[in-house]
Amino acid sequence: MGVSIHYSGKLRNTSDLPSYMDEVVDLCQTLRWTHQYIPPDSGVPIEGLVVYIEGCDPVVLTFLPGGRLCHPMLYSYLKGVEQMEKVESADHWIITHTQDAGPVVHMELIRILRYLHEKYFEDFKVNDSSKYWETNDEEQCRQAFANSTDLFEFPGDIPGRNPDTFRNKKSIVKRKLRRRH
Repeated sequence: MGVSIHYSGKLRNTSDLPSYMDEVVDLCQTLRWTHQYIPPDSGVPIEGLVVYIEGCDPVVLTFLPGGRLCHPMLYSYLKGVEQMEKVESADHWIITHTQDAGPVVHMELIRILRYLHEKYFEDFKVNDSSKYWETNDEEQCRQAFANSTDLFEFPGDIPGRNPDTFRNKKSIVKRKLRRRH
């Protein structure tokens, strides 16, 4: 599983969205993170930014018209199975895995989320598997990364799994492909 950040929230004022996005873009440029603007359209009325950080899942900062964070893919799914009033009012948790980005990036992202929370959100919830959000304890965060990577250095290290299955997977695939030709 690795270290990850789960977050949900609602903007204090939807008219702040342009300022919010400008600020996120400035932060991205300062940190040399790339970003993509997601414009609303008739099928998916979500607007915001997706931030791309090396070694990290995309950080999705897109909002429904009422100001609630929502992943565009989740919205596309929910609109087919839920009543739209429920979609607008529900908390939508977004997950960003930061394991491969490392503790320094993870802590920087948490600090940015904390800043954005204080400035723009009326409601913001975070579940940080490293507990850095809750504690600001850098050593505890680093230890969470160390524990996570030490536990599963190689898929064969997963309890109950045969390491030879993973090591031989490439040769098994090659044999199957040869049989088809």
